[in-house]
Amino acid sequence: RFQRDGLAQAGGRAAADGHRAIGAELLRHGARFACGLDRHVHHGLGEHARGAISQHRGHASRAVCLLGCGQHQRPRRAQKLDLLIGTQMIAKGLDFPNVTLVGVLNADIALNLPDFRAAERTFQLLVQVAGRAGRGEIMGEVMVQTYAPHTPAVQFARHNDFEGFAQQELEHRQAFRYPPFTHVVLISARGKHQARAEFALQTLHRRLGEGLPEGTVMGEPAPSSLAKAHGQFRFQLLLRSDKIRVLTSHLHKVIRSTSLPEDVIVVWDVDPVSLM
Repeated sequence: RFQRDGLAQAGGRAAADGHRAIGAELLRHGARFACGLDRHVHHGLGEHARGAISQHRGHASRAVCLLGCGQHQRPRRAQKLDLLIGTQMIAKGLDFPNVTLVGVLNADIALNLPDFRAAERTFQLLVQVAGRAGRGEIMGEVMVQTYAPHTPAVQFARHNDFEGFAQQELEHRQAFRYPPFTHVVLISARGKHQARAEFALQTLHRRLGEGLPEGTVMGEPAPSSLAKAHGQFRFQLLLRSDKIRVLTSHLHKVIRSTSLPEDVIVVWDVDPVSLM
């Protein structure tokens, strides 16, 4: 549980307690065990389901606003709302002085993404969303549902310690040779035929290994995190090097001299923003 500094007024405590009760109920529902069984069940609790829970569990009289991918209308500043439910976009650009409680469900999702920036993005999101609470005169609270509460990203966000998080994250990046200490090149192959797309990337992997510049670390071809999108199968290959000009020159030569299936699209990106 995080807290933002502010002035706690007696007049606002009743409303804050009511919002805290709703938030705690949603967090309990998101973390509960299903059917009384002693195991976790993936139940896919989206923002619409959370809205339905809040309205059908003794809070039907409360004003609930759903802010998600299909909701393009921003709630007005003067609009009276008891509960605002949404996706990660709720952390950005909303300024409601009367917000006293922010709840984050499934905070571990971003941590488990196969991207070396996963911890950085989780820390950024938690700090941003914490800033939505306590912007007025009433002290705000942030409740985070996580199965890994001792994760550095969560703990540093809890204490709003950017310098501490940055120092530890940079040490890890340097030890494992990730940006900003090296450059990363992501090669992706996609096509409607899975075998052809995979074969194209395997061929490039074999050709790139011949005369690979010294100091370059090349991984193995693998399906992308999003293995299929828009009817196309996706595979990717990651390379790391501190001599990016030498590596890109080698990539140019290999790709131009390699015959690939016509229905397979090969793209390579230097220092990509995301590995997804």
